[in-house]
Amino acid sequence: MIFANGLKEGSLPPADKSYLAQVVAANTGVSEPDAEKEVDSAFARAQQAAENARKAIAHSMYWTFLALLVGAFCASFAATVGGQQRDHVAVI
Repeated sequence: MIFANGLKEGSLPPADKSYLAQVVAANTGVSEPDAEKEVDSAFARAQQAAENARKAIAHSMYWTFLALLVGAFCASFAATVGGQQRDHVAVI
């Protein structure tokens, strides 16, 4: 939750960074400065992953738009051809 908020804001607030460093230091037994470096590293990896996901989603949305556009064109063309065929049918 702290990382999600930090990703939304663009950076980790100092209080959250300090808290995470304390938790990492307590759970791993490393010094607090090393734990803070690890928190910074993990946050940088999370930012990079979020950026990669954003780019992949944006790219897929471009292709989805193109596919929908082609589908709309094909449906319009098929309706035109079908309407012309219908107009040439003799009704008994």
